[in-house]
Amino acid sequence: MRTNAVVSILLLLLYAFPTTAFEYYLHGVGKIIDNPPQAVSLNIQEIPVTYVVGPDPEGYLYGVEYRKLRHERRKILKSRDGIAWELIYEHGTEVKSLYLWKGVLFFSDADGSVFMKNGEKFEEVLRLDKDKYAIWWSWAGNEEFLLIGEYGAKSNSAKVYRSFDGRHC
Repeated sequence: MRTNAVVSILLLLLYAFPTTAFEYYLHGVGKIIDNPPQAVSLNIQEIPVTYVVGPDPEGYLYGVEYRKLRHERRKILKSRDGIAWELIYEHGTEVKSLYLWKGVLFFSDADGSVFMKNGEKFEEVLRLDKDKYAIWWSWAGNEEFLLIGEYGAKSNSAKVYRSFDGRHC
């Protein structure tokens, strides 16, 4: 009885997934097909950045240099075309997120600081609670104000900060 059930399950699996056309999904790429019936050419280009935001009023996109180890993600880059990226800033600790608000670039780091681009420099404008930081979905803004939400290991007591100028909460 047990053998018949196992054989039935195997036959159903073989029927459902024929070996000549197995397909599956890969996160970030889409459907992958082994032994496709006709030639498939995927036009995939990896970009060397993560946390991409923009464009700003000058047409620039911004991103953090992608590194497999997150604590090595410290360089902020800019690009007009999304292909050629130029270094604009290297931070001392891991950059957790980027956000554009009213054409001004903000970022948060693993130490819980929020920085605002001021000319060619970045200035610290907010210090989040201990062991907190803002990640990409922690930001929101409209023409009136900017919202920054804390996230971290002890996120059960997180706060949301509101600023009307980007410098003061």
